[in-house]
Amino acid sequence: MAVTIAFALLALGALFVVLGFVAAISRRRQSSRDERTMRTGTLTAATVSNKGYDFFRESPRILTTVTFTFVDLQGIQRWVQKTMMIEQGDPVVDGQETRLWYDAANPGDVGGIVVELARERRMRR
Repeated sequence: MAVTIAFALLALGALFVVLGFVAAISRRRQSSRDERTMRTGTLTAATVSNKGYDFFRESPRILTTVTFTFVDLQGIQRWVQKTMMIEQGDPVVDGQETRLWYDAANPGDVGGIVVELARERRMRR
């Protein structure tokens, strides 16, 4: 019985190590993609259209999804949502402006859109 439990815990630990590596690789790939988009993509202004929260409760930090609106080169208004860590001392407000980069050839590619404010306030770096 003890050997079975030990083996199960070892397998579970190995699974968590593998998942940790996969998550780290995924974050690194997204960071590389963001940097490439910032170098080669189209820069435009974005506006916070939904800050994603009403008020701070018990914690001075909130993890929330913020909606940004921008206009692409064809004049089409688009939006993108990004998960952000917001501090009570430096809140995000509706109407706040920031810079946004996107691929003009594929402006609907949400994963390829980089929002400066969201990049500065992401949960993990």
